[in-house]
Amino acid sequence: MELTAEVFAFYCCIMVVFVDLMGQHFTMAVLVPYTMDVGATVEEVSYFVSANMACRIVGNFFMPWLSDKTSRKLTMIISTFGSFVAYTVSGMAQYVSAENRGDFYTLLAGRILGGLFGGTMSLAIAYITELTMYDMDKLKLRITVVMATFSVAPIAMSPIGGAVATFGLNLPFLISGAVALLGFLFALKYMKDVADVRKADGFGGSSEEEAAAAEGEGEGETAGAEMERGDSVLDGAEAAEEKSDEGDELAHIRMSQRDGALAEEEQEDGTARLSRPKDRVQGSAWCDSTIWLMGLGYGCLGMAMVMIMMYLPLMLEEDKFGLAGTFGSLDRKEDVAKTVGLVAIPQGLVGFIFQTVVYMQLSSRGWSDKVCMLLGGVVMTGSALGLSFVDSLGLVFVAMGGVGLGQGLFMGAYSNLPTSYIAKFYPHNIAEARSVPVNFLYGGLAAGPLIAGQVYTNEGQKLSWITVSAAFGMCTAILCFAATRIEANLLDPDQVVAEEIQHRVLLETHAQDPKLYLQNLSVDIEKILNERNYYLWSGRTQVIVRRLIEKALPPLRPFDPETNGRSHLEDLGKLLLALGDHEAFKALEIRHGTSLDVGASPGNKAVTPWSVDGMCSLGTAHGLDMIGHTIRRSEPNTPETAKCQLKRRQKLVREKENLTESQGAREASLYDTEATQISETEKQAIRRLSSKESKQH
Repeated sequence: MELTAEVFAFYCCIMVVFVDLMGQHFTMAVLVPYTMDVGATVEEVSYFVSANMACRIVGNFFMPWLSDKTSRKLTMIISTFGSFVAYTVSGMAQYVSAENRGDFYTLLAGRILGGLFGGTMSLAIAYITELTMYDMDKLKLRITVVMATFSVAPIAMSPIGGAVATFGLNLPFLISGAVALLGFLFALKYMKDVADVRKADGFGGSSEEEAAAAEGEGEGETAGAEMERGDSVLDGAEAAEEKSDEGDELAHIRMSQRDGALAEEEQEDGTARLSRPKDRVQGSAWCDSTIWLMGLGYGCLGMAMVMIMMYLPLMLEEDKFGLAGTFGSLDRKEDVAKTVGLVAIPQGLVGFIFQTVVYMQLSSRGWSDKVCMLLGGVVMTGSALGLSFVDSLGLVFVAMGGVGLGQGLFMGAYSNLPTSYIAKFYPHNIAEARSVPVNFLYGGLAAGPLIAGQVYTNEGQKLSWITVSAAFGMCTAILCFAATRIEANLLDPDQVVAEEIQHRVLLETHAQDPKLYLQNLSVDIEKILNERNYYLWSGRTQVIVRRLIEKALPPLRPFDPETNGRSHLEDLGKLLLALGDHEAFKALEIRHGTSLDVGASPGNKAVTPWSVDGMCSLGTAHGLDMIGHTIRRSEPNTPETAKCQLKRRQKLVREKENLTESQGAREASLYDTEATQISETEKQAIRRLSSKESKQH
């Protein structure tokens, strides 16, 4: 992969997220033992976690606002420096006198600062969204990679942090502070805003003239490449590569115009003024019920995650798990910290595999985010419930691996769930829109410890893990409902009407699903080319076949709802006459109640049954025989030629006789005179959709 400015900017973003994760995962294994070592009770431990998460909510209000108003770069630099101060203060708490609980309050101050300057996830995703908006598949992959970092972090950070803690419970915090300082210096020197990245990659054009010039140049180069493609296969490959590169360049140019979020409008006096398009719901994502619904699901997820973080070390301190030392001793605390880090390995490893590999494979095969979330949520809920019954260390590892499996699928889906929705409705306040559900997540992380402390103290281990399972279940149900709402919001009502009409026509005309039809057509074409000696290992033959197919399918005028598609129907009628099928042509006129003018061919070219422009592929040997027949018309009229033609016609007759029942029904639909009934409301929807597509074009 070429290290362009865009790719380097993405890596810088990952680095900022890594600094934030150091304070969460590298210190996770030692947090409870370290907090209790400075004199905190179990209930006060929950206060530390709640204070950190409550401050993350405050920071997540301020930092996205600052990011949208100033720049992503400035906000991320502030975040990394604040994290450096927070981690260092937390690590120094052990050296503060215990008189008047000075060490306790120093650690509390460090956790508060860590919350205020942490939570860079919404900033990172907003930055990546703006950086990669031109390619939704790449955007989905990059967001999945960022979220997978949360799965990778426990694999390496927690075990190492737990091992380092054996030399001092405060060392993981001091090491995190050193990493944050390096991250701050790195971001200060190399972090760039999206507009600067575009300019560095050479896509910084901001005027319409530059974009138009680039587009015109691209069309010229593409046309030239298309003319040269017939000379050799190598030339064709070079032309395709040039065309692809040009397409990427145009996409980047258009994105650089969008990055400015400004549209020029002409005033009456002829001067141009700058205006920003308004986002949905008066520009504020805080008023969007769908985003609030996602937030509620995020809140339940946060509660479950922080409860696991608290319950696991408390559970492992019990004597039945056989760790070193006695209950409450320093040796037991250090062994608990190390074991928590080791337990995080199967959880993180399985989660990473299922988030980056399994989820992406399921998504590419058509599995929706809602289905993946549902499957992952069920596995998480069941695994958390199983932890209430474990009584050996091996079963803890197995159950946490199940939690990781469910989290991998779940987080891969839920991290991508709002991407298209926010990009469509809040293109100029992406960071703010992303921060709303994340604030709910931090709210759950803040409330979870308070609930966890009370439940564990009053009810014990079993009911504690049942509470975690219930939180996972509520999170899954709420986010699946939110996914349904998002799908409904992203659908264009007019597009839905058009698709319903298309489905009705598909059933009435006995048509195959278009994708299945193209698959079958590909098989038929391969069979015919082999039978007729078109050797596709020859570059010349490949070019000839492609040109023949292009010539066999003349362009049709689009369906215009204002004229009930008359021009489109006329072009279809010309093709039927070119095939010599007058009965099907008359049926087409009767079905639509009109007399079609077929004086000229599609594309204003004369059509005869045996001209190259008159050839039409219908997906069977019957259709593609036109290509072979046209080529054979130029053969000399000899007895051998006539004999070959007779054999070919006899073979065609046999193929027609072997048509399946459904294929026969599709052939018969050409002569059907029953018109598809379309209501006036549906016609209006088609007109609106056609108008939208024309404007987009």
